[in-house]
Amino acid sequence: MKKVVISGSRGVRVLPEAARAALRKIMHLDLEVLVGDAEGVDCLVQQYLHAAEYPHVTVYHIGPRPRHNCGFRTVAVTGARYEAKDLVMCQAAEYGLAIWDGQSPGTRRNIQRVRRTRVISVLRGDLIQQKHQAGEAVLRDLLQALEHGEMTLADLSDELLAALRQHLRLRPSPPPLATLPALHALGLSVVPTSTDDQD
Repeated sequence: MKKVVISGSRGVRVLPEAARAALRKIMHLDLEVLVGDAEGVDCLVQQYLHAAEYPHVTVYHIGPRPRHNCGFRTVAVTGARYEAKDLVMCQAAEYGLAIWDGQSPGTRRNIQRVRRTRVISVLRGDLIQQKHQAGEAVLRDLLQALEHGEMTLADLSDELLAALRQHLRLRPSPPPLATLPALHALGLSVVPTSTDDQD
């Protein structure tokens, strides 16, 4: 059975419809779900799959027992940091699903660890400017992943694609040349600038 690791931000309180649709597809494909035991996305995913009576779920945790578990099989991972369980899950999975608020560094690392990861953003487009520092790093990472072939546009939710387009239009300076193919793929044109003085 193919495995999918699901990760996400602890601050997420409600699963967006895109995430629920992704979970329904995972169940339809009969994939084994690997998920952590934290509050936020981990707990919400467990609750959704439990309500759907989906049996193929394994909860990974550090320590003697999981912090949150809706009755699924568990795997205890040896380690002093919660990142240890993320490493084990990512190494075991063929696919990834990340439900991300654009801030969680653990979720960002998991996206980078699992090549075939779909990213669902819980950032609304109108929050990109308010979360400028986090948004800059997140979207820059995603553009680089697109450029290097680590992700495709099909891996990104409609919300995240819209956020990328808005982010690039609001940039005060031109993006790095390395990201230009990704920009063209997003349907954006970039006008080159020159630093030469014009008389």
